[in-house]
Amino acid sequence: MITKENEILYKISIKASSNSYLIKSDSVILIDPGHNMAFTRLLQLLKEIDISPEDINFVISTHSHGDHVGSVTRLKGLNPDIKIIASELMPEYQRRRAEIKLLEGAEDNFDLFEADISVKDGDILTAGSVNLRFIHTPGHTIDSIAVIIDQINSVFSGDSFYKGIMTQIDYYQGIEKSVNQITDTYKKLMDIDDRFTFYPGHGDKIDEHKKVISDCSKKLERLKHNPEMLIINNLVPSAEFYIYKNPGLRKEEIVDFFFKNMQILLSDPFVKAVDPEKFRSLMERLIALMHIIKMIKIEDDGKIYLSGEINTNL
Repeated sequence: MITKENEILYKISIKASSNSYLIKSDSVILIDPGHNMAFTRLLQLLKEIDISPEDINFVISTHSHGDHVGSVTRLKGLNPDIKIIASELMPEYQRRRAEIKLLEGAEDNFDLFEADISVKDGDILTAGSVNLRFIHTPGHTIDSIAVIIDQINSVFSGDSFYKGIMTQIDYYQGIEKSVNQITDTYKKLMDIDDRFTFYPGHGDKIDEHKKVISDCSKKLERLKHNPEMLIINNLVPSAEFYIYKNPGLRKEEIVDFFFKNMQILLSDPFVKAVDPEKFRSLMERLIALMHIIKMIKIEDDGKIYLSGEINTNL
């Protein structure tokens, strides 16, 4: 689905992908082109507003997760003149992912790409008549950025926060460091004026961002004092993706996979309060939670499947 949000902004929503946003002005800017498996649908929707890959001048990555940037290399292949904008920390984040190999098989890989323009906190770029202001917003990933466009009072905030749901915290560094970073990110985003509308990586736009961020901050504070719930919150997207890629597994198979692949996290000082021997029961609680919120369905024979499309619960 594609909807016109204001005079130059379109929101693109495709199942199994992140939100994508298109600025159609004297320059054409695509923010988070989405998942590789949604690429064909992306092109179809762009065609509805008379945009082809050849028309796109800039592609912006709010952070380098596959559901947001899986289509980048395919777009660049169709139009080598596209300028890719991403955080200066994107190479470091992808290096950490490749080195640690945490949850391999439960995270969405994508064809790596290089940015044509690397940005840092406070950078301003001019794209035709549109000015792009960038804020570094780590916590979900170290390469997370928000994009502010003053002309349309809009902020594209990636996966830093959503309505009603606490975002996943970065695994690829100390958990405590990630918690501190997302706390600082919330403070930074709270300082943005009320006239701005926020467009997150998943879900609906947010008009009262200060209230939503305040709610997320309260949830984060509770999670800081309950490492078990923090782990459960962090593993929901990974478990969803693993079940999506491996439909029909039984609970014990899913628990075994995560127990095997999460040992590095269990050595994290912030998470040491969780007894590794209790981790299996923790995963069972996670699966029960996913069942309660209807993210998964469990058949009579014990096989587990997603209830709908991946990412529809965000």
